[in-house]
Amino acid sequence: MHGYIINGKRRHSAIFWLAVISVLVGLGLTYWIDLILSKLETMKGTQIIVLLYSAIFGVGSGAIFTLLYYLFDNFFWKIKIFGNVDLSGKYQCEGVSKDKSQKEKDRFTATIIIKQTWTKISVNLKTDKSYSDSFMAKISQNGVGDIRLDYCYTNNTDQTNKDMVSRHTGTATIIFSSEIKGKYYNQPDDRMRYGELVLSKEG
Repeated sequence: MHGYIINGKRRHSAIFWLAVISVLVGLGLTYWIDLILSKLETMKGTQIIVLLYSAIFGVGSGAIFTLLYYLFDNFFWKIKIFGNVDLSGKYQCEGVSKDKSQKEKDRFTATIIIKQTWTKISVNLKTDKSYSDSFMAKISQNGVGDIRLDYCYTNNTDQTNKDMVSRHTGTATIIFSSEIKGKYYNQPDDRMRYGELVLSKEG
C-alpha cells in the first residue's frame, strides 16, 4: 500500500484532534497516578513523584497518540460522521481496449481489489493475461457527490503472451456515481493504448 492525496484538510484536522485528545488523556492519567503515588507511604518525598510524573506524561501521551492514530487509521476513519471516502472492496470489471485510432483491440474481464486505510491505498487489477498494482493515487469529490479515483499503475503481463508488452506503466480514472465507470491510458513510450472500464462492487 502507498499514500494517497485527498481533497480538503480533514486529515490535518484529525491529526490535530488526535494529538489534543492524547494530551488530555495523558494529563488525566498522570493526575490520578500522581494522586495515588502521593498517598503511598513507601514513596516519601516529592522528587520521586516528580520524576515518575515526567516519565509517565512523556511516554504516556506518545503511547496514547500512537494507539489512537493506529485505531483511527485502520478502523475509526470509516465511521460516517467523519465524512471520509471509503472505496475499499472487491469489484468485478468489464473492459475494452483500443489503440490510438480508436480501433477495438480486446475485450476483457478483470477483478479489482482496493485496499484502503485512512492514509494508504492500493489498487490491484487482475485479468487472465496480466495484473497491475498502483503506486500513486488521488481521491476527489465533486459538488454532487461523485467520487473520482485517479491512480498510476505498473502492469505486468503473462510472458507467454506475445501480443502484449511484458511490463508497462499507465494511468487510470474511475468515477463512482450511480454507476462505476472508468478509463485507462498506457504511456505512449510503452504501448499506445487506452480503454474503458465498467465496474460492479461485490457484496
